[in-house]
Order: sequence, then structure tokens, then C-alpha cells
Amino acid sequence: MLALRCCVFAALMLLHPASAISGPCILPVQGEEPLSDVEAEQPYRLATDPITLPGYKGLLVRPLNRPDDSNFYEITGRSYRRIPMPAPGSTYLDSESLPVSGGAQFLLGWAGRVVWHLPEGSDTWQDAAPGQTWWGYAYDPGAQDLYLSFGPGSPILLWDGTAFVPAGPMPTVYRDAVSRMSADALPAAILSLPKAGGTFAIARALRNENWRSLWFRPFGGDWTLIADKLALDKLAPGSSYPGPFHDVDVSDDGQTVRLFAGHPREASVLLRKTANGWALDSAAPYQSWVSHRSSGVRLAWIGESQQDLTAPFLLFFTRPVTPVPPVLHALDPGTLTPRPLPGIAPTLSETETSVLYLGSIKDFPGLEPLLVRADVGWHAFDGTTLTGVPALRTDAVGHIASVGPLVLMQSPDGVFVLDKTLTSRHVASFPVAEPRISTVEIVHIAAAQLFVAVERRSATVYVSNDFESFRRVISPTPITRLVAQLPDRPGLLLVGADGLYTFEADCPAQGD
Repeated sequence: MLALRCCVFAALMLLHPASAISGPCILPVQGEEPLSDVEAEQPYRLATDPITLPGYKGLLVRPLNRPDDSNFYEITGRSYRRIPMPAPGSTYLDSESLPVSGGAQFLLGWAGRVVWHLPEGSDTWQDAAPGQTWWGYAYDPGAQDLYLSFGPGSPILLWDGTAFVPAGPMPTVYRDAVSRMSADALPAAILSLPKAGGTFAIARALRNENWRSLWFRPFGGDWTLIADKLALDKLAPGSSYPGPFHDVDVSDDGQTVRLFAGHPREASVLLRKTANGWALDSAAPYQSWVSHRSSGVRLAWIGESQQDLTAPFLLFFTRPVTPVPPVLHALDPGTLTPRPLPGIAPTLSETETSVLYLGSIKDFPGLEPLLVRADVGWHAFDGTTLTGVPALRTDAVGHIASVGPLVLMQSPDGVFVLDKTLTSRHVASFPVAEPRISTVEIVHIAAAQLFVAVERRSATVYVSNDFESFRRVISPTPITRLVAQLPDRPGLLLVGADGLYTFEADCPAQGD
């Protein structure tokens, strides 16, 4: 198969001689020969979980069905190259690096639990603690500080730009719910907020995740306790402080801070500045809030999304119950008390035994309002009012997404561009009929100012510079899916009928 694919590459180069090479093309990846029947029959398994990490020039992928868990590959150029183990990024959990002050990066690897360090200006990861394995960590994205522990009971260390040094006593909680300082305490969450004048942290008990307390340290000062679990239980019984912080905001006047929960067991909390420092003001159950950027007002559908139509009755019987639809609420800055926005209801999907309410809220780059899906269509929220959007009928909109500089709607009726005035324009020239999101993938390669559409049913690739005029790209094989953009050049990794291919925005000369 490798010889055949090399011949295909040579044939493509003959079709595009070096003196006339310009524009996009599709070329085979070299070195990714299938090692099993299932890989040959389903080549998408050769490149799952694509990620990019600092220190690697190419795209990192993992074969899905190979027997050795350490199979880990980098696609650089058109080469599929195995990365020796251990290596940062080599497991499914190694997906994000942590930048620290000074420009370096850290990645806490799960293969061997190595502390990987990428110095500023380097492209080679190093083991920052040879012979040691990390046990736990906390990261402060506000100050870009990394706190590390090499075992329970070990002193907490802080990266100072050169080495890991003792961090000093940190807040913690013990089984008796008493909060105090300890040299081996690793916070559940920590975040520096310049507008708030310091750093907030959530301390937790080592053996009981539910026991947490909230602390603050002013810049250049010492840690002080804001409130323990007993104080939170008075406001939100049974909930814990958020950790890690899902979302945080500070009021414009710097007098309130909201720490939003990221899990249903946690509570969002409002802190208010007093003469004695920060104090716990109020708490509220978890909600999935979406923030309107310019006003700071947040929206959420509050209520159970899935509800049964019957309830147990007299041990062996059931009786019908009337479902209660979720209600759209707004949350103004500086408060945790939401207010309802009546007049619209979520869309409804019903079976014989239950109902499912679907009420999405979308924030798209390039559009000022939030878009709210309801049973009578989509509405725009401008920070104050909800307004129906005639261009967005619920039954015809389909999938909405930001693709490069455009907001596109894909539906059975075609592809539409949604502009800043929330007017939709049908792209009549789009070359695929009924371009549902399940069959057509559209991406934008910013470096080439190029839109690329992959149509699965016909296994065809189209390109456009303006999303008005489209042209088909010649391919040596049917293209069945798009994997990811390539980080080292304007291009894409594609899956073909017989293996992996790259889409090149600028076709290389023969021999490159």
C-alpha cells in the first residue's frame, strides 16, 4: 500500500508541475501504514484525539486500536512519526500545558507522573524533577504560579522561575472542619485577581472533598479566612465551595467578587468588600450561566431539563404528573439573585414516559447579542431585552457556529451567513445540497484566508476564499472526514478511504 500511495503522490505532482504549483491540493501522509485489518478498513482510527502542545511543531494523535497504550504519534510535514515514551502529551490526560511567569511552560504528565518543563525559547521538554513523581498540583492562572506536591505530607513547592522552592504555609481544612495553615496543604483552587487586590483560594480537607473553606491573601500580605463550610451551609446547605473556579468576575467598582460553581454539588458565592476585608455575602446553587460580554448580564435556563411524566403512587402504582418547563433567568452584575425573563419557553421533545426541554444559549464571536433558542424560534438578548429573530426559525436553522470571520447556519435548507444585524443570507452557490452538520464539516484556515468544506456523503473537498465562489479540490482518494488543522502550516489532516492525507493550502513542489 505504501508503494501505491507513493505512486499516487508522484502522479499528483505530474498533474501539478513545480513551475505551475499554486493553490490547494491533497497529498498522502507517509509512514502511517495500518497494522491491523480494522485500521485498514477504518483508517480514522489512526488519528484520534488530536491535540497541539508547545514544544511540538506538528499535530499529536493517537491510534485508537493498537495494543500498546504507549502508541503516540506526531504529524510533521507529511510524516507520521512515533514519539518515544515517556513524553509530554503521551496520554489522553496530557492535553494542556501550564504557562508560568517568565515564559516557560509546564505539563504534568500521567505517564510516569513526570513534571515536564519547557524553558522559555526552547522546543525541548525536560524532566524538572528527575527521580520524583508529582502527586498533586494547583495552578493560579492570574499570577501564572504553579504549586506542586510530590506526595501526601510533603511540603508544597512553588516554581520561582528557576526551581521549585517551599511555598510556605497554605490554608487547609481538617476533619473537624477547623481551618488553619499548613506547609503541606494544596488548595483545591487558587486565583489572583488584580482588581480585587489579591489572591483567593479554596482550602480542602485531604480526606474529605466536601470540607472546604474560602481564603484571601492581599498582594504582599498573609492568608486570612473569609468563611468556612459552616458559614456556607447557612446559605446553601449541603453544597461546597467551588474548586476549581469555573468562572470569576469582579465588579467595575471592585467591591464585589463572584466565584461561579462548575459542578452541581458546588455553590456559586458572592463576596463583598468590607472595612475588615472580603466577606461572604450570599450563595446560590450551580447554574450554567452564559455571560453577555458588554453588559455583564448572564442568562441561564433554570429548571430540570428532563422530567418524567409519571410518579410512584401507593407503592405499586403510578400517577401522571404535569412537567414544569425551565424558565429563562437573567443574573445582573454584583448579585446571585436571578430574575425571570418571562414570555418564552424552551423547545420540547416528548416520549411516552418523559419530556426533554432544550433551551440553548449561544455566544458567538462577531455577534453582540446572545442568541437564545426557544419554542417559538430564536431570540436575541442585548443585555436588556429579548427580541425575536425572524431569520432564525427553530424548524429551519439547524447548526449555528462561528467559522473564522463568519457565523454560519447549516440546515437541510442550505448554508446561511448570519451578519451583525442578525439577518441571514442564503449561500446559494454552496456546492452541497442539504448540508447538515452531520455530513458537511466547514473550517476556516486563517493563515491562508481559506474556507474548506468536507462533504462526507460524496467524500469530496471544496474550498473558497470568500464563501461565495467554491471549487472542488482534486483528491487521490475519497475523503471521509476532517481531523484537525495542522499547526506547522496552513493545512488540515484528513482521513481518506485508504489512510491519512493532508490538505495543503499551498501545494508543495515535488520533492518537498
